[in-house]
Amino acid sequence: MNRLHKFFAVTSFAAALAAPAVAPAQTTDHGATQLFLAPTGRALPKGQGYFKVVGLGMPSWQGGVTDRLSIGLGVPIYGLGQVAVVTPKFQIQRSEKHSTSIGVVSVMTTFGSGSVGYVAHTIELKTGAVHVTVMKPLVDLSEPRAVAMMLGAEHHINSRVTFMTENYIFAFGRPIVSGGIRLKAAHMTWDFGLLVPPTFDYGARPAPMISAGWKF
Repeated sequence: MNRLHKFFAVTSFAAALAAPAVAPAQTTDHGATQLFLAPTGRALPKGQGYFKVVGLGMPSWQGGVTDRLSIGLGVPIYGLGQVAVVTPKFQIQRSEKHSTSIGVVSVMTTFGSGSVGYVAHTIELKTGAVHVTVMKPLVDLSEPRAVAMMLGAEHHINSRVTFMTENYIFAFGRPIVSGGIRLKAAHMTWDFGLLVPPTFDYGARPAPMISAGWKF
C-alpha cells in the first residue's frame, strides 16, 4: 500500500507542475475516454458511462461517479466467477486542450491478484487528439525496466467515423503498433482494428481488435 501511495504522489506532483493555470470544465464532446484498449486522459462526466465488449469474451462497464472520478468492472467470460478486473480512474487536471488522469487496472483471480498503475495525458487537436499513457506494474516500483508507454492518436474523418492508432513501446521487449476505425452512432460504437508486431519473431502474428460499446 505504501508503494501505491508513493506512485500516486509522484504522478500527481508531476501532473500538477504541467497543468495549465486555467482549468475550466471539460466538454463532453471531446471524445472517448478509451482507445481500442488503453485509457486516455479524458474523464467520464458524473452519471454517464458505457458498457463495452472486447472481442467475444471481455465485457466491461465504466461509470462516472463524479466529473473526475470513474470506476469500472470487467469479467472475462472464459474466467467467469474466477477473474475480475477493477478499473478506478481519477482525472487530476483538465483544461480546454489538455487533460491528465491516473488510474489502476487491478486483476483479481482465485489464485491471486496484480495491478498496473498508469498516467494518461491527452492533447486535444482541431480534428482529433494525441494520447500518451505510461504504465507500470505496482508489484515493484523500484524496477525501472517494468515500464510501458502507449502513444496513440485519433483523427475524426467525419461525425461518425474516427481513425485511431494505439502503439506500445516497452522498456524490454518489442514494440506493437495498431490502427483502425471507430464507427459511432447515437448510443453505440464499434471498433475495428489490427494489432501488428513489427517483427514476427517467436510466432507472433497480427491480431484483430474488435469491440462494441453502448453509451448511457
